[in-house]
Amino acid sequence: MKIGKLVFLSLIVVIIAGSSSIYTQNRSGSGSSLPLEDLNVIHAAALQNADINYKIKAIQAMGRMRRKESIGVLIQIMNQSIDVIDPTRGPHHNWKWAAAAARAARKFAGIKGAAERLSTPLQRLMRYHPEERVQGEAALSLGVVAARGDENIRLRAVQSLTAKLDKCPITRNLLALLLIKALGQLGHRRAFVSLLAVTQKGFLNIVKREAKKSLKMLKF
Repeated sequence: MKIGKLVFLSLIVVIIAGSSSIYTQNRSGSGSSLPLEDLNVIHAAALQNADINYKIKAIQAMGRMRRKESIGVLIQIMNQSIDVIDPTRGPHHNWKWAAAAARAARKFAGIKGAAERLSTPLQRLMRYHPEERVQGEAALSLGVVAARGDENIRLRAVQSLTAKLDKCPITRNLLALLLIKALGQLGHRRAFVSLLAVTQKGFLNIVKREAKKSLKMLKF
């Protein structure tokens, strides 16, 4: 168990390091710089696929600015990561910008109408993207965003998140951890059974502790 925990913690460090590279400037790239005051340029850069580093920087900028007009563009990007598959590169080639888009979505949680517009695309990204890191980021953003929505939105979100958690293999501890965090952020009482089940399965102790923490965050 100690070996398994060390392996899992090492994986988290690797993921964090990889995520950091997404959100920092890649100096070996084209050197493109964004005019941060020009939202139209940022949107165009976020939608193009010719320069992936430029695309990720634009997605980051959208998250920082949190402009309502960017929500529709963010949805296009999330859908693009599922619908546009380059057969010469495989389904995993777009995971970095797909994860960036999923992470940026939670920046919009406080924007009026964001829960209604973003919840379904995030559920779709969580369900259909082949990369586990994208699924996890989409799940966490879904929990954060849907928590600001009405009861129907929260109910659909908890159903989607618990369905994925219930089927999550005990070997996929990182994904389970993010799903559990999402359910804690959402706080819906219907997550109780799924979270309790995690504490009795063969997940790592760090995952089980997070499940107990999320259980205390549920609203009855």
